[in-house]
Amino acid sequence: MQFVRVFTADDGKPRFEHIDPVRGEAWSKGFDVATCTVRELAAGTVMDWHPAPRRQLVIHLSGELEIELRDGAVQRFGPGDSRLMDDVTGAGHLTRVLGAAPVVQAVLVLSEAQ
Repeated sequence: MQFVRVFTADDGKPRFEHIDPVRGEAWSKGFDVATCTVRELAAGTVMDWHPAPRRQLVIHLSGELEIELRDGAVQRFGPGDSRLMDDVTGAGHLTRVLGAAPVVQAVLVLSEAQ
């Protein structure tokens, strides 16, 4: 199980950051969530380059996907993995569903005040 933050650095480029939410003070206090949905991405789905539409926490329930950054860095996500999508500006990322199974995710949209 891994927890990865995808964010836009000061230079406008997206980056990956592996974090430990159990030891992070902000995470132990919690975040307000505006909505929570479950979505399915079909096998073979490729979401072309895009920034995250809003700050959201994505928890992978089944299937496998990868996120690629413009510099070629790639991170794979599978069941039990979580990612904080914090790259709401800049060059964005590419999302690709891997394998023959769909990806099922719980998406928690964080409240604007955070």
